[in-house]
Amino acid sequence: MAQLIATVQAAETVQPGESVRVQVTLAEDAPADAQVLIFGLCARDVWLQAPARLGHWRIPVIATSGEQIEQQMLELQVSGAPLAPLLELARNPFQPVGIVIHVADYDPAHPLLVAGDIYRWKIGSREAVTQEPIIAQDLTSQVDDQHTWTEILIQLKIEHADGTVHTMQRTLVLGSAYRLLRDELNQVRPPTSTDRQATQTRQFEPIYRGSFLVRNLEPTGLQFSLQRTEWLVTDAELASYGADQAINTRLEAGAEQSIDVEFDRRQAPAGAHGAIVHLFGQTDDGLAVHTSAAFDLVRSTVRLNIQVPELVGHPSVF
Repeated sequence: MAQLIATVQAAETVQPGESVRVQVTLAEDAPADAQVLIFGLCARDVWLQAPARLGHWRIPVIATSGEQIEQQMLELQVSGAPLAPLLELARNPFQPVGIVIHVADYDPAHPLLVAGDIYRWKIGSREAVTQEPIIAQDLTSQVDDQHTWTEILIQLKIEHADGTVHTMQRTLVLGSAYRLLRDELNQVRPPTSTDRQATQTRQFEPIYRGSFLVRNLEPTGLQFSLQRTEWLVTDAELASYGADQAINTRLEAGAEQSIDVEFDRRQAPAGAHGAIVHLFGQTDDGLAVHTSAAFDLVRSTVRLNIQVPELVGHPSVF
């Protein structure tokens, strides 16, 4: 069986906190569908951060193609004092594609971070400046749904009061749920966006109206033919659905369209506080399509005004 990996390149000796670039080159005759995992990241060129523990640092490199799997173990030597603070990444539990980035000292007894530090962040295509070593970011808009995996480079420059600077960078790889469902299960889930509010048309009336935007990422048109309402009830053991409604909504390839929805509170079960609209249909080439948008039922006197702050130049921590 032909070899998949041609070379693996990285520095041999690094310091704790040092940003380390690992590059993998595939063999010239490697299949076009070959994928590479470096330290669990699906990419061929990544930035990692050396750990605090001194000694051997083992980085697994795996290449796959169909049923063929090839693995190599890259070994680096970690020695010396910390070169930079630790850049920690964690999922944001309140956002499906959100992260929280935190900076911490490797050795609290010999801190590199001090009060008054300025943190200059670059997260993919966005930039921010904070005075605290933490930031949260919704990365939904940076995920490329035309590809299964999107590589996002996270860069940080810490400016100290004495003029010294620490820099570090790490690679984050995000999967496209749209592409994974499309390629693996032949399910098309067009992305939607909404302010999540269905507002009462008039006080004391049972009708609530909202809207959402749906985008067709397919190379062909698609047709929605059925709409279903799922009522959201606190502590409900079983989902509650309204009657199916026939619709005729078409989106051409690459198009987006705003869709208005209406909810009648009289048809909802007791305690309903929101609803999810489900749309079903198929693409012109016969693939099943399903998308959805969720709404809170908001009384007309308490319409919320939600504004998402711009990241660039925003001084606060999100």
